Amino acid sequence: MPPPLLVPDEIMDQVLHLALTIPEETFRAWRTPQTYAGTPLLHLHRILATSSQWYRVGKPYLYEAAILRTTEQVRGFCDAICKDHGGEKLACYLRRLRVDSGYTPELGRILRNTGSQITELFLGFDVSIDDRLDNLLESLEQVNPSRLFLDGCPFVKYDIPPPTRVHALCDAIAHAAPGWSSLGRVDVGPGFPIPHELLESLFALPQVEYVSCNIDFDSDDLTFEWLDDVLRPILERPTLKVLQIRNGKDWLSCDLPNWGAEFIGVREKLFLGDGKDIVSLAAFPEHDVIIPEPTSLPELPDKIWARILWIATHYDEYDPSADYETIVWAYRADRTPLDTGLEVLRVCKQFYRIGLEHLYAHPFLHPRNTERFLRHIQKNLHLAALVRVLYVDPDPHADEPPTMFKQFSAPLVNLVRVNCGIQVFPNLLQYVQEDSVVPLEVLEQRIAPPDMRTQCLAPTDMITPSMFFKLPHLRRVVLTGGRAGRLGEAPQVDLPQLECLHLYEPGLGLTKLFRDMNLPRLREFGFRATSQAAVTVRDFLKVHGAKLSVLTMQGYGTADYKQPIFDHCPNITELRLETGDRLPARIPFLSKSKPHPRLERITLPGVSLARRPQMVYYGSRDGRIETRDPREPWMPFVGFLSDHKDKLPALAEVRILGDLDWPINRWQYHQRSVWTAPPVALKLHELGLALADKTGARWCRFDVDYTESEGVSDVPLGPGPDR
Repeated sequence: MPPPLLVPDEIMDQVLHLALTIPEETFRAWRTPQTYAGTPLLHLHRILATSSQWYRVGKPYLYEAAILRTTEQVRGFCDAICKDHGGEKLACYLRRLRVDSGYTPELGRILRNTGSQITELFLGFDVSIDDRLDNLLESLEQVNPSRLFLDGCPFVKYDIPPPTRVHALCDAIAHAAPGWSSLGRVDVGPGFPIPHELLESLFALPQVEYVSCNIDFDSDDLTFEWLDDVLRPILERPTLKVLQIRNGKDWLSCDLPNWGAEFIGVREKLFLGDGKDIVSLAAFPEHDVIIPEPTSLPELPDKIWARILWIATHYDEYDPSADYETIVWAYRADRTPLDTGLEVLRVCKQFYRIGLEHLYAHPFLHPRNTERFLRHIQKNLHLAALVRVLYVDPDPHADEPPTMFKQFSAPLVNLVRVNCGIQVFPNLLQYVQEDSVVPLEVLEQRIAPPDMRTQCLAPTDMITPSMFFKLPHLRRVVLTGGRAGRLGEAPQVDLPQLECLHLYEPGLGLTKLFRDMNLPRLREFGFRATSQAAVTVRDFLKVHGAKLSVLTMQGYGTADYKQPIFDHCPNITELRLETGDRLPARIPFLSKSKPHPRLERITLPGVSLARRPQMVYYGSRDGRIETRDPREPWMPFVGFLSDHKDKLPALAEVRILGDLDWPINRWQYHQRSVWTAPPVALKLHELGLALADKTGARWCRFDVDYTESEGVSDVPLGPGPDR
């Protein structure tokens, strides 16, 4: 190996600073399975073994911060920084220390050697009966941090830490904190049920200027006496500038009438919420606004009243800018917003005139009142023209919508989005004038179920190219069933905005109908993998396959097909396999295709890797109760990827959109049989693939136990801290 290049210290200083320093967002992140498993265990100290120059320049950055998660890491880090190395102790560089668990005598030695140079101290309450907290108080008295972080242990509902150890750690912090003269800020994790005694002792520290925490408003300790006797004197301290209560919205909705009046005079110091939602209590009125008698409505422009009525006639959690699939529907609530919103419009003629459009633009339909609403707009055609988003909850167990919801006919000429719970296409086109178009953007329809495919379909189930002349704004089309009418010599149809097209079990000629269209912006295509669809899909991809970046397949992949589908879509980067909660045994069409140079990700929308019982029980065909390892369903799929690795040279990630749980301490790791994600991630890792969740974060921490590195023996580096 050639020697490293000789680079000036000034340049190496900048390079190694970026490579070795732990970012603030990583050091301060509250401990969750995502933040833990999404940060791989890196042996960065190996970088310093490159040369004596790299060691000399980089060691202050490597040991400036440490994250210790296990007892082994605490002991290894203690050996590395507390011993003399040529008359120098590496402990002199430590400024930020995070301890999630591993309270041992070695931790006390680290604290005593670093002394008052620690500026940020992060203490986690992931304690066990093996932790020794006897001399922790004496060690904590040696440090003097300017910022303190306290975090709990996730999954406390499964793994409850020993109360005696928790109380011992709380007592040590409470007794040592008054001596930390530099302490200016205290942050308590949002998921940490911090004992009130410790919280009050931290509140009372005279040197603290900023406290951020959650306060459980359901606690019996939260009373007017506690607010007046404990919290108010704390806010009256001149040194305290901010008391941030992250769950402030819960406080505003709790059963403490006029609780804000308890803080008159100190309200500007109390902040509620977190992030962009944080607001000062001073922004709220000091007392309840009492109106002695009803007054007339204020004189406001129609534009302002329209916004007010929009909020009044819609469900609280509805965001009009949210994606179609993420909207929260009203049938999940305990009330019927449609009826409630109608009462608002009955206040006066002005409200009715302005608010009627908003009430019917996006009706929130409970399954019990859907049919009544549909009959109402059929009788009042002017109301049907106001509907812009129509979502009817589909029955997942039914092959087709109810009779009332099939071939529904009403002048929905301003419809923008419709789902497969009700069939309005193509009937709605009969209400559109010759020179007009429908602003429809999302069309999801279930037109004819598979068992009706052999029967004579109604004319309303026939789809012809000319229908799409009135739908030029389509961006997403998902059709289940249906068939094409007589195509004849119809002119070519342009759908310039269409980006996503899914055709599941299409009838005769339907795939060919879309194949002959001009689809310049098409980026995603989906179909159900069957032998009948293979030929028509291949013909479609020969025309439009080069435009695609996402290919979606339905089916469990139990059969293989001879058509080389992937050869006709060379630019796709993502393959979505919609198999419900089951894993596919194989990827259809892959074995007959050539190696794909660009496919980077396989997405499994319905699959989850949640914490499960040790064994899954199921009944066999002969009535016996058998057991199955929850990791077993992954083995055929992983084996298929291993056998066809040469077909997907660019594949780097397998992403699941269901739940994903991960063990985050050694006690949970000892229960390996109930955690499906780590062994699956490890199997994928052996193939060079990463396991990612629905946010795109890659989960890559396979073992909580520290593994000693094979470093260079003449460099004084022991097992390093976590990253």
